[in-house]
Amino acid sequence: MSFDLNSSKPIIVYPCHWTYAVMGIDEELMRKDLAAVVGALKHEIQFSKRSGKFCSLHLKVVVDSQAQRDEIFQRIQKKPSVRHVL
Repeated sequence: MSFDLNSSKPIIVYPCHWTYAVMGIDEELMRKDLAAVVGALKHEIQFSKRSGKFCSLHLKVVVDSQAQRDEIFQRIQKKPSVRHVL
């Protein structure tokens, strides 16, 4: 990813690694839901932190396009174990 100083949007070259920050309460259920979202795509799910009753995970996956990146984001948002996704 690089930045064009004349534009406010980053320039993203696909395919690229993308990381989603996912927050929820039940870590084990979130891990299962995230694995279901990405299916056969090569991915990593890493614990990030716990704060009170919430925990956050990082989902790292290689995406081929902005459309695929956005679709994964939307599918993550729909999972009941997920409270927030960035």
